[in-house]
Amino acid sequence: MIIQISWTRKQRIAMKQFMRYLAAGSVNTLVAYLTVILLTEILNMQLLISNLTGYLLGICCSYLLNRYYVFRLKGTKDMKSLSLFIMVFLLAYGANVSALLLFSHIMKLSTYLSQFAAMGIYSIVFYFLCREYVFIKKSN
Repeated sequence: MIIQISWTRKQRIAMKQFMRYLAAGSVNTLVAYLTVILLTEILNMQLLISNLTGYLLGICCSYLLNRYYVFRLKGTKDMKSLSLFIMVFLLAYGANVSALLLFSHIMKLSTYLSQFAAMGIYSIVFYFLCREYVFIKKSN
């Protein structure tokens, strides 16, 4: 039995956008994750400081990738979308830190697993907030 899914044009566009988000996010995630592990495990830095450093490095390219590649907004960068992007990042990062503390300190999971799970929560929160509040195409 073959199950065929019929998608509307809007659903196909949304799915392609989400796939681009995952690709761009993979770059940011890799940078953030490797930074955290390097700083925590090799340089023996505190987990939350390492985590913040990793996210700050990843966020540098995230705005441009999300704006131009994921959500395909053209034109000049505006301060409003940059400000909203930073606010959305902070909200998603707050979700990340909460999850990281839950997984690593309360549930006593390993640093690697805690970081990986917390990054997943961050990614989902960040995508939906960016899509709904930051990178909105203006209709003419």
